[in-house]
Amino acid sequence: MGNRHNMPRKHKRTSRLLFLSVLILQILFAVFWSSQKAGFWVDELWSYGLANSYYHPYVYIEGPVEEGWVPGEYFGDYVTADTEHRFDYGSVFYNQEQDTHPPLFYMVLHTISSFFPETFGKWYGLFPNIIYFSITSILVYLWCSKLSGGNQNFALLAMIFWGFSIAAMSCVIYIRMYMLLTMWFVATLYLHSCMLMENRQSFRQLAA
Repeated sequence: MGNRHNMPRKHKRTSRLLFLSVLILQILFAVFWSSQKAGFWVDELWSYGLANSYYHPYVYIEGPVEEGWVPGEYFGDYVTADTEHRFDYGSVFYNQEQDTHPPLFYMVLHTISSFFPETFGKWYGLFPNIIYFSITSILVYLWCSKLSGGNQNFALLAMIFWGFSIAAMSCVIYIRMYMLLTMWFVATLYLHSCMLMENRQSFRQLAA
């Protein structure tokens, strides 16, 4: 009898260990590919500029910059947080009013950049993306476990297919808002699945 009661506990312990092992491997996988990033698409530079440039959303806002010599400091100032204007979220909101995206992604990027003023680095954008990716992997696991009636093997397999995919790594190393968007999307799927399958709406779920 004692062995029978211990079986579910052992199974739960094994499932948790496998889940944590896969999650850690996926984080290391994301860190590795992030370390291999060697350049930037222009949209990624817009991310830094819109997050950090002080009430100056675009480099060409006063007119074209093709005429004459433009010093490198001009572009450096655009993509880095100014020492005098660190943690200035009014500027972030203003820049996004002139652009097209919600401000949360840029607020996070500006916050990290503000801790390292006058400097530029890929990890300022990659670090939060890795966090969003990790949360998304957890949510994929929870969502698929919910859909499969608690089948943890199925949930783990889905997590593996997602976390080690080209699509996931592309979202991680591309310093735009798409990894954050993916996280919110999967969170929405999971919460709505919970409400539909449990046929009830808890205050916690509604708040989320």
